[in-house]
Amino acid sequence: MSKIAILTRGVSGGGVQKMSVNLANQLVSEGWKVDLLSPVKGNDSEVDPRVNIILMPSSSNIVARWYCLKAAPDLLKELFLPVIIPIFFPKSLSYVKYIANYMNRHKPVAFISATTYFNIAALLAKRIARKDIKILISERTNLSGTIDSIKNKFFLRWRFVTKLVFRIYQESDSIVAVSDGVAYDLALRTGLDLKKIRTINNPVIPNTERKNGSEKKRAHGRAFKDNHTNYPHFVIVGRLVTVKRIDLAIKAFDLFLRKTGNGKLTILGDGPRRKRLERMVRELKLEQKVIFTGWHHKPLEVLKCADVCLLTSQREGSPNILVEAMHYGCQVVATNCPNGPSEILKNGKLGKLVDGYEPELISQAMLDIVNNPIDLRLLEKRSLDYTAVKSTREYLDSLGF
Repeated sequence: MSKIAILTRGVSGGGVQKMSVNLANQLVSEGWKVDLLSPVKGNDSEVDPRVNIILMPSSSNIVARWYCLKAAPDLLKELFLPVIIPIFFPKSLSYVKYIANYMNRHKPVAFISATTYFNIAALLAKRIARKDIKILISERTNLSGTIDSIKNKFFLRWRFVTKLVFRIYQESDSIVAVSDGVAYDLALRTGLDLKKIRTINNPVIPNTERKNGSEKKRAHGRAFKDNHTNYPHFVIVGRLVTVKRIDLAIKAFDLFLRKTGNGKLTILGDGPRRKRLERMVRELKLEQKVIFTGWHHKPLEVLKCADVCLLTSQREGSPNILVEAMHYGCQVVATNCPNGPSEILKNGKLGKLVDGYEPELISQAMLDIVNNPIDLRLLEKRSLDYTAVKSTREYLDSLGF
């Protein structure tokens, strides 16, 4: 069968990387040849051995800028502010030269990329390669949130990238968003035609995970409490960064303990805010109740033993952890942030959506879900809308295969 290339940030770590690996694994299981192009090596234990991982070398900033101009001299005006002159050159575009050479040498029938600057890199590379390759680009998070974040307000390239996105994204064969909210925001922010953006759910649940933890919990007759305690176990999974607002979850958990007397909170992940969050836990005297595990290679093993998954983010695209939690029989409490939680939870029918960022509101939602858990069968059924099989079929359909 023909070859498909997938451009990704890496083969392990965040949600974008994991979804790229799940897509690659499903494609090879269906007989496709797959090259996974990555700028870093990473832990490839979850990658199917049949997937060919290619480590991409980067070009210097000067060479990369030259190749961007070479690819699109007609887009000089759109390239100038977000690409050519910024001191902090977008790292993703330093791979344009290599990607173009790859396209010429390996001649894949399709090329799939994710995240804004990697999407731009793929489309610029195709211009240089001048090959008949179908390009599918995908946005995985709220573009407005990324551009307007405090961090990116000081980066010239993000403030002016939308005009470039509008022009060059139209050269792709398919534009995919991971949720309707992400699609709407992309169209609103850039001027792209919403009708030309297709929503495809992330390939969250691979075939190997179809047998899930909710069955085990139901079999034990303990749909809410594990086998060793008589109090709920909450879990948070994600990078410990500002946008995830883990501080709100910790404060809400403290209020929950004051109301109920007992509980446990496990925080899986690492990041720049970890020390500050650990200090908060000490100040609230929650050291015996809150556990920081750091980065966890297999967070699903923790989900299988947990009761409630918390998500207190300010923005998301389509938070995979909520789907995984539902698949493994965890109840969900999430802030109603743009854009994914409300879509996954069917506007609050399958979990608690909190309108606001006050710890008291989140704490009350935690208490409500403990007292009135949702039928695990409904949660599992919803999670099956996010299988790798279903998502891969839609990706192939978008490419015309």
